[in-house]
Amino acid sequence: MRYRTLGRTGFQVSEIGLGGEYLEGQPLKQVCDTVDAAMDAGINLLDCFMSNPEIRSDLGTALKGKRDKMYIQGHFRSIWKNGQYGRTMDVKVVREFFEDLLRRMQTDSSAATQAILTGRSCFRESIQVFLCRISGAGILWRCRTAVYTRGLEVRAGIK
Repeated sequence: MRYRTLGRTGFQVSEIGLGGEYLEGQPLKQVCDTVDAAMDAGINLLDCFMSNPEIRSDLGTALKGKRDKMYIQGHFRSIWKNGQYGRTMDVKVVREFFEDLLRRMQTDSSAATQAILTGRSCFRESIQVFLCRISGAGILWRCRTAVYTRGLEVRAGIK
């Protein structure tokens, strides 16, 4: 496996990551076997945008005892409401679901997170303040934001 440095963090992450989406709804044994196979192949980056509590818990179980060998990329603003995926800019709800991700992954930090902000929503100060606060506290190590406005993508890294 080849590795690259993640932004300015110094973290060496695998060029190939494990996308957790297709594991949603699979039996726990399959989730664990897939995570083990990925890690055996040298993969150390897990993308978990899903807000479904079951898959978050299953991935946390699969990582038990080896969590320090896997970087987790969570997606900021993803929530689970009425049995389905959703997004919100309500900072209280964002915090609740981000803390849920950390709790279910059985960790106190996320190596990376991705915030997808659309149009004017990217200027909500409360979201920016929360991102900065958890970054400064060592809970969030790297944040990539993507702002979409009329098809134009602007990327800005927050350290």
